[in-house]
Amino acid sequence: MAITKVTTPVTGFESAVDIGLKIPVGTNSNVPTGAEGMIRNDTDENSGGSGSTTAITHYNGTDWKYFNSTVSNGPLENFNTVLYTGNGSTQTFSVSTVGFQPDLVWVKQRTGSNANHLVADTVRGPWKIINPNLAFQTVDRTSVDKTITSFANGFTVKDTANGDYECNGTNGGTYSGNGTYVAWCFKAGGATVANGNGNINSQVSVNNNLGFSIVSYTGVGGTGTKTIGHGLNAAPEMIIVKSTNANDQWWVWHKDLTSIDYYLILSGINPETYYANNEGLFGRTLPTSTVFSVGYAPETNGSARQFISYCFTSKPGFSKVGYYTGNGNINPENVGFEPAFVMIKKSTGSNASWAMFDNKRTTANPSTSALYANESINEEDLQLYFEFTSTGFKNLQSSNTLNTSGSKYIYLAFAK
Repeated sequence: MAITKVTTPVTGFESAVDIGLKIPVGTNSNVPTGAEGMIRNDTDENSGGSGSTTAITHYNGTDWKYFNSTVSNGPLENFNTVLYTGNGSTQTFSVSTVGFQPDLVWVKQRTGSNANHLVADTVRGPWKIINPNLAFQTVDRTSVDKTITSFANGFTVKDTANGDYECNGTNGGTYSGNGTYVAWCFKAGGATVANGNGNINSQVSVNNNLGFSIVSYTGVGGTGTKTIGHGLNAAPEMIIVKSTNANDQWWVWHKDLTSIDYYLILSGINPETYYANNEGLFGRTLPTSTVFSVGYAPETNGSARQFISYCFTSKPGFSKVGYYTGNGNINPENVGFEPAFVMIKKSTGSNASWAMFDNKRTTANPSTSALYANESINEEDLQLYFEFTSTGFKNLQSSNTLNTSGSKYIYLAFAK
């Protein structure tokens, strides 16, 4: 009998197929003398154990082993966009719907009455909402029915109080929302772990496949530069910091700003700005593979202030933190993959919003549906300005928000 050697992982044997390769069968009591890489169909399926959903085995050179039915950890297992229609009650979007167990969910109503952005994450916990378009501190909505309520088996949204509509409203209520929503879902690392790499202790939830970590810490104030462990295996290229127990802005550093002393505001429209005082927002020190720095400014290190930070670094095939220069014409940007999501901000020149595009709200080019991280307004049609490509994205003409000639634009992208 000819032997076919398996040289790469094989998964998905449970999938229905019309045709296929017939392989030898038998029970686990009559296995042949194996040659490394042989595969066979073990008809004694109960021997597969709880981790196996198929009877396909392979010989690893020592033992016959069942193929793990878990698929490879690709981009869709790390970031995904979920669209849904509100029902004015409670809805759960399971792991099978999302594609993974999300650790951060960012929800925005798309049409109808204007509505704030809502963000919840597993580090702060369910019911704890912050608004990227506002400077408000975290609001605990345990007693208010308009929130992301759970991160068990996916995520759950609830919107039942009279007139509420921000994450699960329905037609005909106090507001004119038609109940269509987008949820951008990010996988971090589940339950937090303590990180003592910095001289300010932190709690982190980390996904090094995506290049994303959620970091919580408590400011110590004082003087000088302090360091905070972020958990990533590479230096962050974009850091977003927000005080969760004080009303303050969302402070953003990106590797393609002029220097570590410059910042953007996620909830604002201004271009990059220099921060002159208190050792800067980010300690006048570039992040490393273990820590990022903060000065003693209250915005990022106020004494007894609690902070949440979202850190990003580029991972080939998964994510890209980068920039391009506007040219006022057709302007393609190669990020190395077909994006599922891109957020763009003009960092030099005039004011501009943070534009957000994804591949679910518009499934064909040109990508017409833009939302703005700093604004509560509904989707805007930018049909003539932007589209996704197989290797990145393309601006199609001049636009202040996306493509002014000579201006720099920073972006964050995740793969399809």
